[in-house]
Amino acid sequence: MIRMKGTVTVQDNQTMPDVILQGCGSMEAWSDFCFLNGVSITDVPVIGTVYMVPVSANSDPTVLQYLMQRSIVIGTLADMPPVTEMPLLNDDTTPLLNDDGTPLFSDN
Repeated sequence: MIRMKGTVTVQDNQTMPDVILQGCGSMEAWSDFCFLNGVSITDVPVIGTVYMVPVSANSDPTVLQYLMQRSIVIGTLADMPPVTEMPLLNDDTTPLLNDDGTPLFSDN
């Protein structure tokens, strides 16, 4: 059983790895963090969600102290631009094109 040592609240632009690093001070604690909270490292956390921080041998208190003393919030999630390109799948009547307008695939 994994014990809890505190909590971390999701901030703007944070991925799950950002939250784990913010709460544990090390990515090596990811499996304990994910298990304790029932999440996957690939999940996109919702701003304001509070996660439990595990007591883990893989935590790094030096990193946590550094982040806290300097009020550093790790946030690497960037806004994704809207998709404006044609999808890769088509109805077999419209050829897929390169950026220069030439067919992506050739029958030759």
